[in-house]
Amino acid sequence: MAIKTIQHLMDYLNNYLNEYPGSLEILNNSYKHIHDEDGVSYIKENYANYRIGCIFYSKHQSIMGRAEMLELKYSKVVEREYEKIGIDIRKEDAQFSKYSLVSLNENIQIFNDKDSQTIRDERIGRHFWIKVPRKLLTSIEELIEKGMLSEIAFRIDYVSDYVPAMEEMEFGAPLRLKISSLPRLSKFYSTDKYENNLWIHHDAEKLSLTFEELMEDFEVAGDDVVTQVIHLEYSSKGDDFFITHLDHEFIVYTLDSYQERLSNANIKGHRKIKTFKIDNSMIPFDINISGDLFLFQVLDSYLKNDDLIREYFEKIN
Repeated sequence: MAIKTIQHLMDYLNNYLNEYPGSLEILNNSYKHIHDEDGVSYIKENYANYRIGCIFYSKHQSIMGRAEMLELKYSKVVEREYEKIGIDIRKEDAQFSKYSLVSLNENIQIFNDKDSQTIRDERIGRHFWIKVPRKLLTSIEELIEKGMLSEIAFRIDYVSDYVPAMEEMEFGAPLRLKISSLPRLSKFYSTDKYENNLWIHHDAEKLSLTFEELMEDFEVAGDDVVTQVIHLEYSSKGDDFFITHLDHEFIVYTLDSYQERLSNANIKGHRKIKTFKIDNSMIPFDINISGDLFLFQVLDSYLKNDDLIREYFEKIN
């Protein structure tokens, strides 16, 4: 449902409890438990304001979360954890020194549980939380086992003694990709929201592909705008194509440069923050893991415009 005005939102929220009386019952049970009295009248009177407050608070949490990401808050925590055991992680791990990413090695194990995705260095004994969805991480583990992926590093979002809880939402569809047919630049946009679009840049000389998502409801961190990018490099053997490098990045723009970026693919952000990075791999473009192409899983795990992702693959099929 498209809500365009505050009054429209208020009307919708005020009518919500009438359409969904079960929600009123749940809220009232909670109210009774706290106040030891019936709260139906109070809830109906204040529900719209309560929901609007939740929306603003959720937006605030999102902005603060992005700000922490840009500040690389937990990279400093990771560095201190290694200092405790006498290891200078910046000297030991080139990816950490350059990108603040922790590389998988013989001391580090992936823990890909139903409700959490972490890595754990046995020398430290703590869980490092990585923001890679379970399905994608399962595919990465399979590629490692098959010898198609040898180097990968992750950005750490949290550090804990125990495995943290983490919600997941997965979506996918089987697709095929022919790299040789890719144009230099493609742009796909939503028919409902033109500002939601997906840009794909193909550099035939550097053998690279870059996917960048721009959103109507763009993410803000301080005075900057943050977008998401998937970048990969590839090689070919005959008619077969292989992903040799892949990473996910947050790209930071000033508001002015972002406005220019909406119509000009050559505009660059002033800062990049990687979340994970794969090097020296030989991952077939057409490899299907758990029912989906690996590349589609990567895009679908991070980008929000899944309809545009499917459309792009269909157009170049």
